[in-house]
Amino acid sequence: MNQDLFPEIRKTIIEFEEVEINEKRKVELAPLINYLREKLIHKEPLILNFIGVNNSHRSIIAQIWAETLGHYFNIDVRSFSGGFDSVSLSGKAIEGLRAEGFELIKRREKEIYFVLYSDEADPIAVFAKKVDDPINPPAGYIAISINPEVKKDELSDSETFFDFYPDYTVEQLKELANKVSEDLYYIFKSLGSAH
Repeated sequence: MNQDLFPEIRKTIIEFEEVEINEKRKVELAPLINYLREKLIHKEPLILNFIGVNNSHRSIIAQIWAETLGHYFNIDVRSFSGGFDSVSLSGKAIEGLRAEGFELIKRREKEIYFVLYSDEADPIAVFAKKVDDPINPPAGYIAISINPEVKKDELSDSETFFDFYPDYTVEQLKELANKVSEDLYYIFKSLGSAH
């Protein structure tokens, strides 16, 4: 495990270790974990694209945590995010990321943030964008929906599609920003033994 993360982020990750993922959730996450594990076993790249409706909050948080946890567990992952509308990045997402220890540097002329989780890793560029934005992979990615309103048939260029929260309503998802990072911790910890 990489220990070069900023102290507050390391502290948050240690807290994730204490979070108990219930059996129902483990069953829901198992197909995604198994799929990612197979890719690692076959030395295939993990290219994840977290899809939301507006790409302003949870999908960006998922993108950042996936990259951070990949670094922490020494798993080579490239993560992206997108939506079907492009609004501005949520102020609550920015506040939450800063509270967890991420450093965010805003590019002045645009609403683009460079997110740092370690002095040893490249920053992650994040901004609210559509799925088909040129910064995202055009095809071959693993689409992970974090909103029940996103449907597989809307993502024809994805390699495969996983519904991260299949039984949640939109109202319940509003309360799930922390759950995203906890679930990703469980996924990456499970993958850590696969490579």
